[in-house]
Amino acid sequence: MSLSPLRLRTTIAVMLINLCFIQTLLAQVPAGRKITPLEMAEKALSSVVSLTGKDFYGKPVAAGSGFFVKDNLIATDYNVVRNAIKIEAKLPGQEAKEAVIVGVDSRRVVALLQVDGIKGTPLARGLSNRVEVGSEVVVLSNSGADEEGVMSNTTISEIRAAEGKLYFKLSTKLPQSSRGGAVVDNFGQVLCIAVAGPAGEKDNRFAIPSSYLTSVLLSGEERPPDIPNDEPPKSPGTIIGGVAGGASGPEKPKDAPAPPPPPPSSPPDTVVKSSRRPSVIRRAQPLYPPLAKAARITGTVTVEVTVDEEGDIFSARIISGHPLLKEASLNAARAWKFTPTLFDGKPVAVIGHLTFTFSL
Repeated sequence: MSLSPLRLRTTIAVMLINLCFIQTLLAQVPAGRKITPLEMAEKALSSVVSLTGKDFYGKPVAAGSGFFVKDNLIATDYNVVRNAIKIEAKLPGQEAKEAVIVGVDSRRVVALLQVDGIKGTPLARGLSNRVEVGSEVVVLSNSGADEEGVMSNTTISEIRAAEGKLYFKLSTKLPQSSRGGAVVDNFGQVLCIAVAGPAGEKDNRFAIPSSYLTSVLLSGEERPPDIPNDEPPKSPGTIIGGVAGGASGPEKPKDAPAPPPPPPSSPPDTVVKSSRRPSVIRRAQPLYPPLAKAARITGTVTVEVTVDEEGDIFSARIISGHPLLKEASLNAARAWKFTPTLFDGKPVAVIGHLTFTFSL
């Protein structure tokens, strides 16, 4: 019995999905041997980077840590890079390299960065659902100042749900540079990602489950080859606020933009459909999902986004596109940033569209 080309590609994609799922489970099985403090220190030096976020003029606006999850992909707390226009990543003993955001999870707490020119060792992920009060963990971070990896031994003192997220509270207050660092068990596997904490308690003693990274990490591995890393997407490219054509590149403002306040915890009060698009100040291009690439699936995906009063993407939903390309497009859309849109002199939320093109 012969299969049509479309059915054959679909069958191959299903087989690859099953294989990817099995590999993910195997990667999360404990290694069976606790690692020594020396081995833990080596992980901190070879896997954890310092991150510096800068504005249009190269002035630092944020700093923290991140860790390699694949050869050229780094995970971090989204709030470390949320206000950055340019991001630099650095491993001890290596030159700093520019990193770009390629995805943000639906809760807006985890960011995935892509960086070339840095050789880091990816950390294996453990099972977050095994974390309990009293669990002993080690926070791996990188201060950047002394170019050394930092290890902080602590325990889980509380587990709570807040703002629609699960938080693990640590018994030890961590330095600010630890935000985005890896919280690992005695096997060296990542259980959590260090974050500042929920609103009202941002005292650097919290972490979120590493499982929040899964949807962003599995959405893709490579950029669409028709979109250079250092250039905006071409037309049909990006459509925002109902204006057809590609979005223009960011322009330097007359005054350096002030860092916006933290994202709102509830939907914006005022949402308008604007015919005037806000200015783009940061783009993110989606990774090309390996399953879609293996099945040679191409096309465009249109995402409707709500841009809040500070210019951040508050929510995103798919309008059209192939199912295997949708998750990567959503992850990338959440990382875009715009100048605030004013209505009668006051900032308002706007609804618009982003269109991503995938081609082989």
